[in-house]
Amino acid sequence: MSDELSAMIRGAAQGEAAAFDRESPYSTNILAGFATGIRRRRMARGATMSVGGLAVVGLVALGIGQPWQPSPVAQSPTQSPAVTQSPAVTPLPGLHVSVAQLGPSGHAIITIDGVLWITTNAGGTWRKLDVPGTLARGHSVDVRGATIAAATIDSGVLVYRRSEDGGKTWTSQRLAARLDSTEADVALSADGSTVALANQRAHSSNFGGSMVLCVGPVGRDLVARDAPLDGTPVWVGTHLVVAGGLLASELIRSDDQGQTWTQSTVAGVKAPTSGAVAGDTPNIGTPVSSATRAIVPVTIHGGTSASLSLLTTSDGRTFESIGAVPLAGEVGAGVTAIGSTAGPDAYMFADPTSTNLHWLSGSGLTTVPTTGLPGTPEAITFSDATHGLASVPSSSSTVLLFRTSDGGRTWEAAARPSA
Repeated sequence: MSDELSAMIRGAAQGEAAAFDRESPYSTNILAGFATGIRRRRMARGATMSVGGLAVVGLVALGIGQPWQPSPVAQSPTQSPAVTQSPAVTPLPGLHVSVAQLGPSGHAIITIDGVLWITTNAGGTWRKLDVPGTLARGHSVDVRGATIAAATIDSGVLVYRRSEDGGKTWTSQRLAARLDSTEADVALSADGSTVALANQRAHSSNFGGSMVLCVGPVGRDLVARDAPLDGTPVWVGTHLVVAGGLLASELIRSDDQGQTWTQSTVAGVKAPTSGAVAGDTPNIGTPVSSATRAIVPVTIHGGTSASLSLLTTSDGRTFESIGAVPLAGEVGAGVTAIGSTAGPDAYMFADPTSTNLHWLSGSGLTTVPTTGLPGTPEAITFSDATHGLASVPSSSSTVLLFRTSDGGRTWEAAARPSA
């Protein structure tokens, strides 16, 4: 195959892929409606498979597999044949990292070439972080000041590791709970005093399940308890909250560190704990918690349009509406929005159907159009109202990391950490 034809094929595939990601957010987002536990990265892989299909169509359109005949080119006897240069392949923007775990308040941990790096100021500065063992999949590290809590896998056993001096020294606890999967989510309370570590239970389908939740003070061994819902744990003050379930339709709370659970009514709906869930049921995202309150993002379906409703709570029991904004595109059942704190009593949420952001300060809600992001972020974190990080899945096995210094309006590749 000629270099020119190879270049045409690559260009066709890249063009189709860009059109797929840009014009059909529904095709990507609907995958999330099949399982609450599926992360955006897995959805992106599904989109990549579809892009591969488009590339095959492009090959057929170009006549691959059929006898190829060169087109006649009229030339002057004194002229040399024109030489066509293969177009340069533009590299994907963003800093390529193997793993990106974006936490609250500008905290993030990334892996590049097997080395862990941590930032506490949204990528302004980085330092190496040595965590014993292999980090579990999921949001397996959380940071509050000098306190770090992590979940690792050691010889097939889930291990809780904690450090109270910024990672210089570690204390470990091999958890008694059976390892049901290699994915774990770790959540520290706002003051860094209490931790919850969730290990999702394996189940026969991806339509909900339960999990083992290990809870306790940071400086002590954790106690394993059963949680009736699979999802991401979050502390709202001293209350432990988990959002998840079928099509992200449930939110449960515990006031006694996971010993007992109660289902909350969110957005006027209390979803059934068994049986079918309607496709237009509101989808409850992971609450974004600060020292004083938490904001719960809820996707509301309204016929041909959808909106993002933001609710505030101080206990995971009662909720008040702050406001709602329309989403930019179509959204499938079960799709939720992600967010981050962004300074005192300020929050930022990502539109799950576009690259738009939604800024909440007090009770004022503003949409922030962005430039520089190639797709919908799978995670964001802001250290203040100005500086933030966003991770976007790529078509390869890496994640693209971006940084903003103007409140999310413009984004560029995050600086590569160096020793």
